[in-house]
Amino acid sequence: MTSQRVGDGCTGIQWLDFFYGGSFPWQHCCEEHDIAYGESDSRREADWVFRQCVRASGHPVAAWVMWLALRAFGWYAWNKETKEYRNGEAENKKDA
Repeated sequence: MTSQRVGDGCTGIQWLDFFYGGSFPWQHCCEEHDIAYGESDSRREADWVFRQCVRASGHPVAAWVMWLALRAFGWYAWNKETKEYRNGEAENKKDA
């Protein structure tokens, strides 16, 4: 099943665009991670999958740095996204 959710990309690190010519080579990883924050039951797993994706794009150091930042500061986005997703899911079930 394909998700209807859309990620907003690499939120919080747009200032790095300058070093990568306006586009991150791991942009798809950020979008998948955003979707996982709404749909996954495990923040830890979503963050680890993101780290693996960035690493696979050829940027192992960036992968570790961003993973550490996600583990330290990602709780806010996790709480927001899971709440919004679950509320939307509950509303959709009511309409059915």
